[in-house]
Amino acid sequence: MQYTSLLFVSLLWGSSFVLIRTASHEVTAYALAMDRTVVAGAFLLTLATIRGVSPPVGVSIWRRLFLLSLVGQICPFVLLAIAGHLTSSVNLAFMMGTAPLATFVMSAVVPPKEEWSGMTLAGLALGACGVAISFHAPRANIASATGSSALNMLGQLAAFGAAVSYAGGALVSRDLSAKIDSFAVVTYSMCLSAILMVLCAFFQHVIVHDPVVLPHSFLTIMTLLILGIFNTGIAYAVYFRLIHQAGATFAGLNNYLVPPIGVIFGGIILHESISPTIWLSLALVLIGVVLVRTSQLIIRSRNTTSNLSAN
Repeated sequence: MQYTSLLFVSLLWGSSFVLIRTASHEVTAYALAMDRTVVAGAFLLTLATIRGVSPPVGVSIWRRLFLLSLVGQICPFVLLAIAGHLTSSVNLAFMMGTAPLATFVMSAVVPPKEEWSGMTLAGLALGACGVAISFHAPRANIASATGSSALNMLGQLAAFGAAVSYAGGALVSRDLSAKIDSFAVVTYSMCLSAILMVLCAFFQHVIVHDPVVLPHSFLTIMTLLILGIFNTGIAYAVYFRLIHQAGATFAGLNNYLVPPIGVIFGGIILHESISPTIWLSLALVLIGVVLVRTSQLIIRSRNTTSNLSAN
């Protein structure tokens, strides 16, 4: 059952890039991100009400939820929507493979700090090489997305920024999950994100007189509903349940599955070109993730053994 849940979450998140790319043909980047967030927030709040999950109490908790909504949801959702306008879903999926590496780099700076080893450095170096190589993918892969090398690179940078934002959100949420129910964390942070994005859209429309373009075709409306309910709301709910049942380490295995699933979906569904360079870049990033993760487990095991010996 746990493996089924892991595969289910990975398939949902891996297919998100195709949906983002599809919806980006009709709506603006901000409207895409806002609609996704509002739908997900409404779905999760309904689910929380049915389950009897009460809102958290305390100013410090809500302050952290506010930070999580900004760093871990609004920023990556907007950046992914921007990237969806500029580059292929294949490149979006690839860049998400860098999120675990970005998480580790940040965790080495933000207390409690992670230790580094030679294997860690090797993993980070391989991941960096993979990202660098991806920017030199054959032009045929780019033509299917925007037709412009400069716009494609900008889109890749936006997707990479989204991966870094997800990493920051993971660090913000690690303490929250220890204080309140993990499902409450994702539900009420998503609701905060939805409220903030709607308020910003109102400001943009009324004060700046720049209308937010909303979907009007049936295909785009359905795409945004699926993206919000299934790929965001249900995926987050199953993911946090998986953390509760199997632990964060097992749930984190989705980081190995989402990028290749996203690349394959982009090639099959949108007929985007997948060059050998993309596969090479993806392989280097995933190997880097495996090395970094392995080094973490070795270091923690060694520290645990040392502490037991000391006692």
